Amino acid sequence: MKNVAIVGAGYVGLTTGAALAYIGHRVTVLDVDEAKVEGLRKGIPPFFEPHLGEMLRLVGERMGFTTRYGEAIPQAEVVFLTAAKVPLNLGKVTQGRLCGCKLF
Repeated sequence: MKNVAIVGAGYVGLTTGAALAYIGHRVTVLDVDEAKVEGLRKGIPPFFEPHLGEMLRLVGERMGFTTRYGEAIPQAEVVFLTAAKVPLNLGKVTQGRLCGCKLF
């Protein structure tokens, strides 16, 4: 099993992380929203997705949540960037929060 970091606790990141933890991977979800992370630590999903709350309870210790890159990225063998993209009024999408990311 792998140590996985997921940047972004939105629909894509959180559901992907829960599924990966369910099949046995150790997942750390990173988000800049401290209130969202605190809720997730208590098992409270920030949006409705059928069975997500139950899934978070099932994965237990295999899934953690943080606002600190140093707690998620250094030990990760795989990193998913799922941060939100910003829609433009023309139906196109910008790179949003991913613009400042650097590969290293």
